[in-house]
Amino acid sequence: MNLGRLIQFVGLMTVVALTHIFMQMRIIDLAYQNQRQQERYRQLLEEHGYRTYLISRLKSANYLGEKVLADHSDLHFADADHVVQVAADFSKKPTAIVSVRPESRRISFLGLFVSESEAEARTFSRPSF
Repeated sequence: MNLGRLIQFVGLMTVVALTHIFMQMRIIDLAYQNQRQQERYRQLLEEHGYRTYLISRLKSANYLGEKVLADHSDLHFADADHVVQVAADFSKKPTAIVSVRPESRRISFLGLFVSESEAEARTFSRPSF
């Protein structure tokens, strides 16, 4: 009877040991997967920065000016013969929209914490050309 119990104990310990080894291997595998994901994330972040730099360079005024003024380009700046002049009438003064606040003021508890200054709309004259 002792031999049967010994075989059961050895079998149980073998199963526990194999389960433990499997879990340790799984932990190491997940650690390597995480390391690969972090490396890929770093690569994508660097690539994003490089692409952002390229886009900002393509949008820069210097690059666009070089493209427009290139000898082989069909684009060019407008000269004096191709400028359209538009006459504008600045004799009319602009009008301001003014809102009228009712004179009756309600006193409330929150009104104690608010200053009494009000914003005003002002009109500005346009510069003459």
